[in-house]
Amino acid sequence: KETPKRLIINIIPFLDLIYFKKHISFEIIQHALGIKTDVMKDCIPEDKINDCINSSRIFVLLWITIIAVSIYFSTFLPIFLFLIPKFFGINGIWGVTQHMGLKESAKDHRLSTRSVRLNPIFSFIYWKMEYHIEHHMFPMIPSYNLPKLYEVIKDQMPEPQTLYQAYKEIIPAVIKKSKNPDYFIPVKVPNN
Repeated sequence: KETPKRLIINIIPFLDLIYFKKHISFEIIQHALGIKTDVMKDCIPEDKINDCINSSRIFVLLWITIIAVSIYFSTFLPIFLFLIPKFFGINGIWGVTQHMGLKESAKDHRLSTRSVRLNPIFSFIYWKMEYHIEHHMFPMIPSYNLPKLYEVIKDQMPEPQTLYQAYKEIIPAVIKKSKNPDYFIPVKVPNN
């Protein structure tokens, strides 16, 4: 649910740990244990649920391995490099822009997803996932090829935003949506 509180939780580093049961890591743990969550039931075809469970088990195994390596070598470095960034906020700042304030359950990803543009360093750190509409439309395209894909289809896409433009749109939308759950930001899609 999009609320001002949820927006703040996503942006401030480590604040999402207080609400861990709503964090994606908790959902990954549930999937690894074979628990079918609402997201799994809504988004994953029945024949792909085992793939989701197995992928989640691999994630959890990697987390446990990272913690074990840290303990074995008596250093927190692996934890700081591979686990902590997930909760450190900067990815949350970018990640919030992906869908927040937009129309939910729209079959046209251009209406429910937002692409932003980051500088080359942040883009590399974020694995080019700021090309988020493109990622949803063509999920099998490797992330490093999303900029090339955008160049091919840009005449059919809404204009990408900067982080500033996205937040300028998101913050008022979240406030409006907290009062009117049916509110969403209308997106101008090119007519081709």
